[in-house]
Amino acid sequence: MRELTIYRLWVVVLLQCATLFGQPASKNFDSKAKGPNLAKTLNLRAELRDKDLLSLIKGPGNEFAPIDILNGELYYDKNEYSNIFYYLPGSFGLLYNKKKGTYKIELTYPEDDTGNRKVSFKAQFGSSIDENTEFLLERLLYQIAKKPTVKAVPFKMESTPKIEFPFSEFNIPTESILIIANTDYTKPMTVSWAVNQDEVQAFQASMAQDMNFNGKIWWENGEDKRLELDIDLSLQTPKTLGQFYFKKPSDLLLRGFKNSTSFPLKLNSIKVLNKEKSGNLLFDEIKLINTVVEPRSTYKDLPSEIKSKIRNFPPSDLLVEYEVLDCEECKTDAIYSMQNNKASSLSDWVQVWEIGAYEFTGASGIEVFVDKIYKRLEIKEGEKLNEAFKAPKLVNGQFSFKYRISIVLPDKVLKSRLIKNDPHTPSIMINKEFIKKHFREFRKAN
Repeated sequence: MRELTIYRLWVVVLLQCATLFGQPASKNFDSKAKGPNLAKTLNLRAELRDKDLLSLIKGPGNEFAPIDILNGELYYDKNEYSNIFYYLPGSFGLLYNKKKGTYKIELTYPEDDTGNRKVSFKAQFGSSIDENTEFLLERLLYQIAKKPTVKAVPFKMESTPKIEFPFSEFNIPTESILIIANTDYTKPMTVSWAVNQDEVQAFQASMAQDMNFNGKIWWENGEDKRLELDIDLSLQTPKTLGQFYFKKPSDLLLRGFKNSTSFPLKLNSIKVLNKEKSGNLLFDEIKLINTVVEPRSTYKDLPSEIKSKIRNFPPSDLLVEYEVLDCEECKTDAIYSMQNNKASSLSDWVQVWEIGAYEFTGASGIEVFVDKIYKRLEIKEGEKLNEAFKAPKLVNGQFSFKYRISIVLPDKVLKSRLIKNDPHTPSIMINKEFIKKHFREFRKAN
């Protein structure tokens, strides 16, 4: 009888709890998303207390995507129980195709007989947060929010954004810079503008130099809220060239690090990210010392102790942190690697002169071979070739090429070493002084 009374009391208590808490709980803890709360943001940099973890994500001089996880704004959902956060990227940057080694930018020159003097530029820009960094963002949110499930969702644009670049010195008005309709920044954003033909070379030179074009993109998103982000047009920053991300350690160990860019890259470290989403965050960093990978080459010579460390990590992703080294000729190569850029303005004809070299050497023949252009020229006595070959010019307007000279004598052929051109003149002058400088066999001759 006593047990039955206790049982009845428990039933009454449970029924009262259901009456008091059941229905409100069902209402309050509804997980349905209601959209971003523009008045309530989450500052990752402030909330992330683990300073070691913070330093691994944002290293000194590290400008590529993971920085922007902390720079972009995060908004709570209007339903605080949905566990959904809406993110904005830290910036937009010019897209680069690592596989092809080309920028997502096209130049279209008008037909000669149209009278149009405008060259059309069309470039694709991408958000700094991709699927890899979105995964990392959710991991950070999970650590901060301490909730069973956390979801990071891209903030939706409610209108086509507007854009501004500092192009005024090239006579490109802001209103002529157009965005092809785009309301989702997770997809490539195409921007177009036009430049006068006589200013294209100066415009490209500015793109390649350290003077990058840093612009702004903004849109109105309801409740009179203006959202504004940076957009960068540059050829040589890690933000454009992108992150080198390896899905598993064996990808790096077996295939190596492929530098598909026009610039030498200095590898600073390998960042290791725990791949198991349900586990604790694991961040580690392996420092690399004096590791420079030349343009268009692959680096596989990791020290054995570093290979051992990588093999011993649990399932993980690898992110290679790097910096871009300056190189004047590389900037010209970067401009040439634009898709369909028809960069004839960055090359010009070189003249070759023979001024007394035959008489001085007693040669029966003189040849010029231009390296990488694969042009072989037979030079006759007293000859001047006005359009001997077309050579590339650096972004500062100076010429850049190398060549060899062969002197055919009755009993032998003398060949010079590779000669770097005089960058200030579009000419090769083969005279007595030139022969003495590049052929030791004639240095003592009168």
